[in-house]
Amino acid sequence: MVHPRNRARRDTLSPSVILVETQPSELVTALAASGIEVLPCRSISDVEKLCHEDDLGVVILGLDDPRVNNRVLRDLKRKRPALHIIGISSRAFHPELKDAISNYIYACLRKPVDFDELIYLLKSISFTTTLFE
Repeated sequence: MVHPRNRARRDTLSPSVILVETQPSELVTALAASGIEVLPCRSISDVEKLCHEDDLGVVILGLDDPRVNNRVLRDLKRKRPALHIIGISSRAFHPELKDAISNYIYACLRKPVDFDELIYLLKSISFTTTLFE
């Protein structure tokens, strides 16, 4: 659901939140119930296609996915520097993603996701705060 004040802007830009995962999730339902527009996609490689040049938005993705690596996240952030990446993982430690976690990922959450914590993070990103007014 899009805040009426932002409807015209949303018609030409990408969604507020892109959720990258291979299976449908309760995250989509929880975010939509909070009034946040969500576009699920199945692959990290599809994210760039869903973003526009001047977009500011959020990508939520699973860090356990073997296709997610330092290079992919670095390239995504270089092409879309205004994009906020939130990682979700079942593991507490990802040594293979040390650079990405330090430099490109806005926040990391542990599975199962605490929806209140996720909403709090989304509100902390200045772009999404207009969706909660």
